[in-house]
Amino acid sequence: MATVRVVICEDQEIVRDGLAAVLDREPDIDVVGKAASAEETLRLIPGVEPDVAVVDYRLPGMSGVQLCEELGARHPHVSVIILTSYLDDEVMLGAMRAGAKGFAYKDVGAVELKRTVREVAQGKTLLGSNAAGRVFGWAKHVRMHADEPLSRREVEVLRQVAAGAKNREIAQRLGLTENTVRTYLKRALEKLGCHSRSEAAALAAKKGLL
Repeated sequence: MATVRVVICEDQEIVRDGLAAVLDREPDIDVVGKAASAEETLRLIPGVEPDVAVVDYRLPGMSGVQLCEELGARHPHVSVIILTSYLDDEVMLGAMRAGAKGFAYKDVGAVELKRTVREVAQGKTLLGSNAAGRVFGWAKHVRMHADEPLSRREVEVLRQVAAGAKNREIAQRLGLTENTVRTYLKRALEKLGCHSRSEAAALAAKKGLL
C-alpha cells in the first residue's frame, strides 16, 4: 500500500501532538502537517497535498463541518475524518452532508484510529464502532432519500447567479476558484433537482432560500 499522507486539524495541542505521534509510528502513514484551526488547515493543504484530513468537530472560528465542506469543494481528493468527543445524530448528519468519510472519537484507541485512516484513504466510508455504525446506516438512508438543505456557500453562489454573475465573477466576489464555484453549483443543482444554474437560482429564490 502507498504511504497515506495525513493532516491533523485540532485546536488542543496535546491532542494534536498525541494523534500525530500515534500515526507517525506507522511506516505506511505520514503526518505531513498539523494545524490548530480550519483557516490554518486550508492554507496548509496545497503545500503538503494530503490524502486524509483528521478534523476536530469543534474548532474556534470555522467549524470542523464547515472545513469539511470547504475541503470537499476546494480539494475533493482529500478524505475527511471527523474527530469528536461524542457522536449523535446532529454530528452525524451535519458531517455527512458536508462530505465526511469517517468518524473517530478523541479517546479512540491507536489501532482503531490507524484502521480508520487507512480504510478512508482507500475510498471507504466508515465509523469507529458498531453502535455508531448503526446510526451511520440510518443517517446515510436519510441523506439519500430526504431533501438536503443548501449550504451557506451554495446559497451565496446561487445568490450571485440570480444577480446575473458568471462563474469568474462569482469566484472573484467570494474569494473562491472557478472550479470551487462549479462544485458548489453542481451540488446545489443536485439538491434542488434542477438541470441548469438559472433554474436552480429561480427555484431557490421561490423557496425563499436567497
